[in-house]
Amino acid sequence: AWALALMQRSTRREAVEQALQAAQDALERTGAGDELRRLVAGHVASIRGMLLQAPVLAGERPERLVEVSQRAQELLPPDEHGIRSVNALNLGYAYMALGDAASAGQFFTQTLEEGLQGGNLYAAVYGPIGLIWIAMAQGRLREAFQVCETNLRRFEGILEGQRFPPIGALYILKGSLLLEQNHLEEARQALERGIDLVRWTGEYEAHMKGYTALARLCAAGGDWPGAAANAQTLEDTWPEGALYAQALRHRLLLRCGACDEGFERPVDAARAWLESLELDFESQPAGSGMDPMSEITFQTFLGITHVLAGLGEAERLAGRFRAAQAYLARQQEFARRHGLFHWLVECGVARARLYQATGEADAAREMLLGALAAAAGRGYVRIFVDEGNALGSLLEQIRPRLEDPDLYAVAERILDALGQERDAAQPEGAAGQDGLSEREIEVLRFLADGLTYGDIAGRLFISVNTVRYHIKSLYRKLGASTRAGAIAGGRRAGWI
Repeated sequence: AWALALMQRSTRREAVEQALQAAQDALERTGAGDELRRLVAGHVASIRGMLLQAPVLAGERPERLVEVSQRAQELLPPDEHGIRSVNALNLGYAYMALGDAASAGQFFTQTLEEGLQGGNLYAAVYGPIGLIWIAMAQGRLREAFQVCETNLRRFEGILEGQRFPPIGALYILKGSLLLEQNHLEEARQALERGIDLVRWTGEYEAHMKGYTALARLCAAGGDWPGAAANAQTLEDTWPEGALYAQALRHRLLLRCGACDEGFERPVDAARAWLESLELDFESQPAGSGMDPMSEITFQTFLGITHVLAGLGEAERLAGRFRAAQAYLARQQEFARRHGLFHWLVECGVARARLYQATGEADAAREMLLGALAAAAGRGYVRIFVDEGNALGSLLEQIRPRLEDPDLYAVAERILDALGQERDAAQPEGAAGQDGLSEREIEVLRFLADGLTYGDIAGRLFISVNTVRYHIKSLYRKLGASTRAGAIAGGRRAGWI
């Protein structure tokens, strides 16, 4: 019964029940005592809980899973650690689906502890994975990263080099966190290692996280074929998530403009895709949980709203724009009630982009301000940077209004990252022939006026380190190694 439940889950429910009945008959034939009967009853309840896990992860209500798993824990002896870890995991999933992060976290911690004690590494590893999901949803990115690092060291030490696919999810979560903090090369290494481990498994949450992050990473580096390929691999690997993967692909490719990479024009492709959808934002309720399926549903519709905003056809698609705004407003309210700061940031950015597309500049600025407030002090960068110059221009507009130091620090880091990506995208050339960015020209002119690095930082509302970055970049482009040389090169090029 355990083998059938673990390998086939609900698709073999009848065969599982036949095996359980055979076990019950064996108890009767052998005249088993109360202790053995109780132990078997605990296993039976645990197996039935396993059969309920997949439907709950697919979106069914979790109350029955809670009831069955709690009964299993009551029946099992305290030293049956390996099986108790499975029930704790199911309880963690159930409470995530109920939106009870505190209870879910307690059960995921128990999953890890009982699994390690009982030698059930396959259950144990999902304890920290669940804890990381919760921390990420609540915007506790630094804590999530620490849990990743701690448990990667722990499990790698236990495994001593053995291949263990479930640990791939930890590498993928680590890579996703590094990507959000804009540590791109480190993110790539972790993501590629994680994907290599989970590639042939049925871990759809890991596939979604991993291929999404790799697609975003490719887009960040201007590798549009790579971004498209990762979105397509996700769709091929996880057909049930096709709509999510398609929204991801169109959202990313809309950023690449004309995109002479052999693709259909991104705008035409996105328009045709949207028109093919029987899309109904109105029927989508506010979130009900923080489990993987709730996250996937939210991310799917979030991706569609970004495609709408990227098309910018607000007049022709006015009804869909209104419905998307209403849908995101419902998710924002759910996120506020449950402390899901990640959703708050995502919703604020998406709504700002939608308002930009409809020409409602004041509303766009207010939404972006709300997203910054939710992100402050939490380590978010890439969510904003992924939207490119359109969001950057909006951020430049609200920066003078940012009196809170934390908000100002978030805005500065995002603008710095956007500036670095613009600079990296500029072609290399001979001295005096490269085009300087607008910010580099500003810095160069301040250098010519004799300002110190600190003075320039104060004038431009950026850090001294950022000033150094711009000066290093403009020195390289001008073929200069000193301030005097850069000023002379700038005068020859007509920038001063």
